[in-house]
Amino acid sequence: VLTCLLQDSLGGNSKTVMIANVGPAGYNFDETQSTLRYADQAKRIKNKPKENVDSSDALLQNLQAQVARTEDEMRRRDEEIQRRRDEIIKKDAENEALRLSLLNANELRVQNLGELEKEIALSKEE
Repeated sequence: VLTCLLQDSLGGNSKTVMIANVGPAGYNFDETQSTLRYADQAKRIKNKPKENVDSSDALLQNLQAQVARTEDEMRRRDEEIQRRRDEIIKKDAENEALRLSLLNANELRVQNLGELEKEIALSKEE
């Protein structure tokens, strides 16, 4: 009867304290011996308790973890996008500097060509 009453406590996810009440009187010897045997058996029961988790709580925790992972991934991708934008801006500035350098070089060549043509024309007149 006692085992049935304590079934959830002895085999469940709870810690159970058992106090065996024994008496020194000789007429209680059988009862005391039975109590001590039962207490010894109960003491040998080893439980592996696990946390009682509501399935909706577990689902919520999984979804929250997934949201956190997704936010981390989005943050990493945003950083990568910003890094690439910065590279593009830098390359655009370099390209613009090269374009201006080429324009200046072409203008100098055109000027030099004009001066050469003038010299050639002057040398033909002489």
